[in-house]
Amino acid sequence: MKMNIEDIKISDQFLASHPSSEKMERVEKYWLLTNHQDKPIVLDKNGYLVDGYIRYLIMKRNGAKTVQTVYKGQPVALINGVHIHANGATSQEYTWEIRRNKNWKSFLENLKVGDLVMCATKYGYSPVKVTRIQTENIEGGVKHKKVLLNKRVTIKTETK
Repeated sequence: MKMNIEDIKISDQFLASHPSSEKMERVEKYWLLTNHQDKPIVLDKNGYLVDGYIRYLIMKRNGAKTVQTVYKGQPVALINGVHIHANGATSQEYTWEIRRNKNWKSFLENLKVGDLVMCATKYGYSPVKVTRIQTENIEGGVKHKKVLLNKRVTIKTETK
């Protein structure tokens, strides 16, 4: 979500910190070369910055008026999918969320409609066939079950 950089709240802990010049130079070099924010700034539910302080400083120093932000715990993507039953039939379409963790980016880059992934259900975990992937305009506050990252499912079929 785009946010006015002036509306981001900075805690005293960040204000008192002294980021390394190497990190500052690396982030500023990227910004000056691309004029693009490489990652969103992460905020808590009260609008305080929790991750991306160096990015915030560089963008502010270089005159950015708005920045891309996400709220901590907000999903990075939603998938819609259907359960695959033993008889091959599918069921009603449901929505699951992909959360930010160490593997989310590569998982999402390789995910496509038609893939089978393991998802949390009220009965445990179950294979789900992906019918839609949403990576933009995700509203916070709505809770969905989670996708198990890197848990692709291979369906083996026997031919006689």
